[in-house]
Amino acid sequence: MKKSSQVQSMNNEPKEKWHKRFGLKFLAIAQKITQTKVISTIMEAFIMTVPITLTATFFLLFAELPVAVGNMTVPPLAEQTTPFWIYRLLMQRLFNLSFGLIGLVVCGAIAFKLTEKINQTLKTKTNIKINPALVSFAAISAYFLLSAPALLSEIPIQAFGAQGMFVGMIVGLTLPWFFWFCYKFNITIRLPKQVPQNISNAFLNIIPMFFIISFYGVFGWIFIHFLGNTFLVALFSAIEPALSEMGGPAFFIVWGAVLSGTFFLGIHQAVWHGITQPLIGLGVEQNADAIFEGHEAINPWAGPTMVGSYHVGGTGGTFAIPFIIVLFAKSKQLKAIGLVALIPTIFNVNEPVLFGVPVILNPIMAAPFLITPIINASFTILFINGFGMSASTVAIPWSMPLFASLPLANQLDPLAFALPWIWMGVSFIIFFPFVLIQDNVLYKKEIKTTETTSTEEVFVDYRRGVHIMWDAMFKREKAKEIKQKIIAQKERDLILENNDNSSELINDKKTALKIDQKNDTLQLLVICVGAASSSLCANSIDKAFKTSTTKLSAKASSTYDYINYIADTDIVVISPQVRHISKDIIAYSKNHDNKPLVFQTKGNEFIDMIKDIKYAKQWVLSNLKSAENKEHKDIVKEK
Repeated sequence: MKKSSQVQSMNNEPKEKWHKRFGLKFLAIAQKITQTKVISTIMEAFIMTVPITLTATFFLLFAELPVAVGNMTVPPLAEQTTPFWIYRLLMQRLFNLSFGLIGLVVCGAIAFKLTEKINQTLKTKTNIKINPALVSFAAISAYFLLSAPALLSEIPIQAFGAQGMFVGMIVGLTLPWFFWFCYKFNITIRLPKQVPQNISNAFLNIIPMFFIISFYGVFGWIFIHFLGNTFLVALFSAIEPALSEMGGPAFFIVWGAVLSGTFFLGIHQAVWHGITQPLIGLGVEQNADAIFEGHEAINPWAGPTMVGSYHVGGTGGTFAIPFIIVLFAKSKQLKAIGLVALIPTIFNVNEPVLFGVPVILNPIMAAPFLITPIINASFTILFINGFGMSASTVAIPWSMPLFASLPLANQLDPLAFALPWIWMGVSFIIFFPFVLIQDNVLYKKEIKTTETTSTEEVFVDYRRGVHIMWDAMFKREKAKEIKQKIIAQKERDLILENNDNSSELINDKKTALKIDQKNDTLQLLVICVGAASSSLCANSIDKAFKTSTTKLSAKASSTYDYINYIADTDIVVISPQVRHISKDIIAYSKNHDNKPLVFQTKGNEFIDMIKDIKYAKQWVLSNLKSAENKEHKDIVKEK
């Protein structure tokens, strides 16, 4: 039976269940929260800093490899002129002067991203926009004004590291509004028209910069003169007790449920970056200091130690779900999702699971999704505090399989080889019964749908994965017979396929988008958080149009770098987990002659496009048709 008829039947149910109605209302609220400038700016800015944080911590790994592999030890003070000690000093310097400046980096990144968002809605008489790079430099200057002591020669390197991330966030979120105010109300210096434009634009920023230096400079001086400390030191001293509690075992264990609970309700965990990223930064710094001083690293917030506790297989510790589905599920929908999700989940990408099973807003999956991170975090604390395992000192990319990344980041500690398998085992034990319950629900629904909507015999292979393997090994005749039935069903489905009329539709849309029909190809961009699941979706869409007479090319990007591609993009497809950026892209489209078209996917749609190229093609075409008919005005802005 065709997919479209199944979907139509399921959507025509007489009454939505209460949790679905609640979910839709809550998602609307969640979308408004994540679309606020403050939340979305912090999310995107911290993603922007990832290359620096990852690269910098690798120098810790280089410093510790001789200790872990070569059985070398930190020399006593009298022997600290040996080549090994000089090598360690070099690695420490490279780390301190890269990761040690993370406070400055965060400050500049937040100011840059917020300025980009302000520019999208800023309207001035001359239509001049604020320069994000200049604002970023101004933010770094303001950071110094709030962090430098009375004697500039006594500026400590710690002032620019993880301790300064909170000051960086405050400056980054406030300073761009000085520029907005001056540009909005024309409080700028304007030179005669005869003056070259580049010189004239430079004078536009003199008054905003005067206000910024005066405000942040005086504010910082007040703290030094009256309190005897910089604003940075005063702020960090005030929040240090809370940070100490948050860095402790109890908070570390409970926080896993907070992250999962947030994601379960449809809000991406990145909204918590303002809390988690400073804790991660402080964890890396503390563990680095401990290692360089010859002590054990015990802060669990750094690197793969934290990632594995909360995100083995992805948020919620969902590593086992695709394996359970592939081996034990009967539902056609679940088995298709399991095959798609199997490889990504090894790399901690679980959007196919979250939105395909689904896990998000699914009462059946709520308990294991919340409990698994708590138990895994508890095992992490037990291994560090109870068994003496070293915590991570290197911020290895979160997408690296944990059975490889944790030993590397933990100085090849033997216990670090065992802990990832315990995390995976916990995931399997907890999720197993709930996945089978979800499978049974979907299986019964599929059977009922087939019986009520199909007018002819339809063959669907509902065997569990273990039964398929058993038949393939020991009942080959039965396996061969079933394979022939599957092939025959696919041939019947091909006969029922509608004629491909996509070219005419796309060509009409090319005219609307002012694209040369003969020479140009429609460019489609799929956006998600880290360009992982969006790559799967983009590949599926690209394949769907490879054999078509329509010229359409799809590629993927993250929320961090989509701005680099959007100018050459005709259609943007936004994944469910980053719906917060749709507002920004629609604003961009308004300011650029209603290009690109913006389509927001739902969870099941996004996953269906990944696993079924026919559905991917159908979804793109139907949304283009909807845009043409102006049916979805709140999502697609077409003139």
